Amino acid sequence: MLREIQPRSDWNLRIIHTVQAAKKLKKFRVLSAFNAVTDYIKHVDVAKVQAAFSKLDATHQTKALEKSQVDVKHLDTPVDFLAALAHAMRIGKASRIVASPTLLKWLEDTFGEPSERRLGGQAALMAVQLKQLGADASLYPAFLSVDQAKLLEGHVKIPSPVKKKLAFINPLKAARAEDATNASWIFEFKHGQVLQWGTERIETPRDNRLIVSYPAAYVPAFRPDIEPMLPALAKQLDLLIVSGYHALHQKTYKEHLKTITRQLQKMKSANKNLYIHYEFVPFDEEAVEKEVLSQVSKYVDSMGLNEVELVGALDNLGYKKQAGDIEKHESAESLYYGGVCLLQKLGIQRIHIHSLGYNVLILNPKQNAEAARDGAVFGAVAATLKSVKGKLDQKILAENVDLKISEAGYNQLGVFESSVWDSMQKRKRKPISSLLRKQFMSAGIFEDKDHVAIVIPAPVATGLKTTVGLGDVVSGCAVAYELA
Repeated sequence: MLREIQPRSDWNLRIIHTVQAAKKLKKFRVLSAFNAVTDYIKHVDVAKVQAAFSKLDATHQTKALEKSQVDVKHLDTPVDFLAALAHAMRIGKASRIVASPTLLKWLEDTFGEPSERRLGGQAALMAVQLKQLGADASLYPAFLSVDQAKLLEGHVKIPSPVKKKLAFINPLKAARAEDATNASWIFEFKHGQVLQWGTERIETPRDNRLIVSYPAAYVPAFRPDIEPMLPALAKQLDLLIVSGYHALHQKTYKEHLKTITRQLQKMKSANKNLYIHYEFVPFDEEAVEKEVLSQVSKYVDSMGLNEVELVGALDNLGYKKQAGDIEKHESAESLYYGGVCLLQKLGIQRIHIHSLGYNVLILNPKQNAEAARDGAVFGAVAATLKSVKGKLDQKILAENVDLKISEAGYNQLGVFESSVWDSMQKRKRKPISSLLRKQFMSAGIFEDKDHVAIVIPAPVATGLKTTVGLGDVVSGCAVAYELA
């Protein structure tokens, strides 16, 4: 007798099963590379923000309100910052914007010392998190000041040349006195916070943050002293996670890109089974982004990004309609069509798009869809637990994890089922059975002739202790769990 399909129950059981199987991450070998920074955390103080706004004259107040209606591309003045923060709080979405040194000085003068200093940057966050879950995880930062090494000490080791041989050493021993501390300001805001600017009332729909970054000034590649050891390093890895290519600049990127692709090719040649995942961040200079994506994608297997980053990448690659559709109405359907375009354009094996309450994955048909689905479920659960607990390790996973899929996420399965499946039905000119549709609602897997799509309803929690780096937790944990 066939088992009765109960989609909601099946997803909630899947959460339990993926958590129980997370022990398989132990001894999984991963290196995360390049993008490591120090985050200066500020919890948004509405009174201080409103005081900063009130100090503007009437003309600049009007300008700030006008600019807050759309994305702000660069932060040069207090008006730019206030507009960007208001926009982020209005839509409740994460954003990252590069600021001028002058504006960064104004932030410190206006809002004071950061509430706390934390390890940041995609590479560092993913390496530390996977290490805490028991993986054999290490970090290769492009920048490693003494201050940053202190934050890393006791968490991960750094692959380095020692007497012309590859070794994994403590961060403080690997630190370079000449390296500056690469930092970002993180302004975290909470659901329900209200800005009252004149007649304008802005209420935040969900917890999130605005990241204000220093202009990137590092080369996201392995240094010359370790390059001869890359084949040996590759043989000790199952997964290489790369990030930080957004730091490349117009004047120098072509030469650096030759180095980057040569190194990736060298590691792939040394270990045919090495899987390379690229965690994307929008480029400081958009003109560089298109060529870097087209070249790097020849050597990477997988790419992770959120819905805002997907819009930027699609727009830059010429998919204006798909980018516009996501901006107008973000849903599992619009992310799916955008993700398919990105997968096909770049020719890689896997695209992972993480959004609040649900994830969408697009795969080459040769990929293991169930493994990818379960990995994404674990990634979503890991991020939720970390956001609530403030940290995540195997001890926390061993506790009774009482998480359920969100109603918003489950509804996105329905959105996909009613739109994309209907579109396939019209294209094939034959009905798709209700059983097949119900199986999709339970498993989240949709197969087409040249790709597979997966929709994951994720748990969502309230009372979060952190929102910083949760997308990195989703991506890093998902791809590692899938491969382990």
